Parts: sequence; structure tokens; C-alpha cells
Amino acid sequence: MRCYFLRGGQLAGVNMLPRGLSDQDAVARAETQSLKRKSPIHGLEVWDRARLILRRLAPIGPSRWTIVQS
Repeated sequence: MRCYFLRGGQLAGVNMLPRGLSDQDAVARAETQSLKRKSPIHGLEVWDRARLILRRLAPIGPSRWTIVQS
């Protein structure tokens, strides 16, 4: 799984997530990693190979995420 950090509609960074995580666990890790970033981000995406798990294009906050069911 990969977590992509976005800033101004552009890719600002990528973090690898461990294999075998559930969708909820992957989202939780992405949230934690996004809060630890030194530079500001405007959104993030979590992907499991070609499957989109989460896309958020708003300020990071615990109540602002949605899991994409595929």
C-alpha cells in the first residue's frame, strides 16, 4: 500500500504502508503520517496497488475522511 501526500494538486510525497493492513488500519496510519509531516499538505490518497482506498482533498482532520468502497 502507498500513501500519497498532495499539495496544491501536486504530489508532495509518498510513504509506503506495510502489507496486509485492513483498509481502516491503512487510513489510520496515513492519518498519523500526515500529521507528522513538517510541510503542509492539502490532501492525501491511499492506494492498494490499483485500488483507491481513500482520497481526501481537504484539510486533514479526524472527521473529514471517507473510505472509497470498490
